Amino acid sequence: MKQKVIFIAHSYHKKTRSYDFIVDYLKNFYEVELLFEEEWETGKEFNWEGLNNDYKAVIIFQMFPDKSEFLKKITNNNIVFLPMYDHVKKWNFKKWYICKDIKIVSFSSTLDKKLQNWGFNSIYVQYFIEPKEFSPGNEDEVFFWQRHTKININTLKKIFKNSDVKIHMHKSIDPGQNFIQPTKEDEERFKIEYSQWFDTKEEMADLIKTKGIYIAPRFLEGIGMSFLEAMAQGKFVIANNQPTMNEYIKHGKTGFLCNFKFPKTITKTITKTIKLPNMKEIQQNAYNYSKSGYEKWLVERKNIINLIEQKPKKNELRLWTKICLPFLFFDIKKIIKFKFGSNASLMLFEKKII
Repeated sequence: MKQKVIFIAHSYHKKTRSYDFIVDYLKNFYEVELLFEEEWETGKEFNWEGLNNDYKAVIIFQMFPDKSEFLKKITNNNIVFLPMYDHVKKWNFKKWYICKDIKIVSFSSTLDKKLQNWGFNSIYVQYFIEPKEFSPGNEDEVFFWQRHTKININTLKKIFKNSDVKIHMHKSIDPGQNFIQPTKEDEERFKIEYSQWFDTKEEMADLIKTKGIYIAPRFLEGIGMSFLEAMAQGKFVIANNQPTMNEYIKHGKTGFLCNFKFPKTITKTITKTIKLPNMKEIQQNAYNYSKSGYEKWLVERKNIINLIEQKPKKNELRLWTKICLPFLFFDIKKIIKFKFGSNASLMLFEKKII
C-alpha cells in the first residue's frame, strides 16, 4: 500500500493545471491528496492545522505560510516547498528564514544558487515538456498570449517595427491584469486575429503549431510552461531576459532574449519580410534542446522523491550567514529615521545614500 502525501496549491491552479506534471509523477510513488488555498476567492483564511504525521510529507506548491505561527500549526516534520521564481523573487533572507529547516525543490537555477549560498536544503531540478512533432510554423506569423498588462501590443509594435508579421492575440489575462486593446490601425498593420479561450488544451496547441514565432508572455516565470511548450514544438521564442526564460534560452541559439520594459526593434536579425537568416536553425535548436532536456528531466526528477524520503533534519546555515543573521533583520532606514528624524540622509563620499 502506498504512503499518503498531501499536496497543497493555490486554487487558481485548478484552471491552469500547472501542478499536473509533478502530481502525476508523485502518484507513481504515493497516494496524493490535493488541498487548495481558496482565500482569494472565499475570504476564508487557509487552515494549516491537521497536517500531521499521518502523511509521509506535506508538499506545498508555490504558496507558503507567510507567518511562522501558521507554519507551527503543521505538526508534520517532513515539509517540502516547491517555490516558483516569479512568486519569491523579492523574498529577502528575512522572508526565507522561515524555511531554514524545510526541504526545497527549486525549478530555477538562479533561485537554487541563492538558497545554496545561504545554506538551505535545496535541490535544483530543471523541468522540460516532452516534445512531440517538430512544428516550426509560418515564419511571418506570431502567437501572443497577453497575460500581463505591461506586455501588450505596444511591446510587439516596438519589437516588430520593421517587420511584416501577422499577429494572433490570445485574450486571457492573469488575475489583476488588464487587456490593452490594439487600435484599428494596429489591427490592419499586423492583420491581428483574436481568441478568448479554448475548450481544450489541444485546440490552443494546434493553433500555435501554425505560428513560427512565440512571445513568452511574462517578465518572470516560475517554470514557464507556455514558452516551454512552444520550444518543444520548435518555435522561435522571443522572451524577456529574466529567469526562468534565460535559464532555458541561449540568445541567438535556442531563442531570442530582450528587455520587455524597453523593447528594441530587432532589425539586425529580422528584415522587412521577417526572413531570419538563422530562424530555421534556432527553431531546430530549440526543438533538439527540448528533446535532450526532457530526457534529462526523466532521470533527475527522481531526486525529488529522494528528497521527500530523506530523513528530516535541522539545516546548518553557512557560517557567514550566521554571522550576518542579526543584521539581516534590521531595517537601516527605519533605524536612521528613528534616531535622526524622517528627513535624515546618510552621506558617503559626499553622495547621498539614504
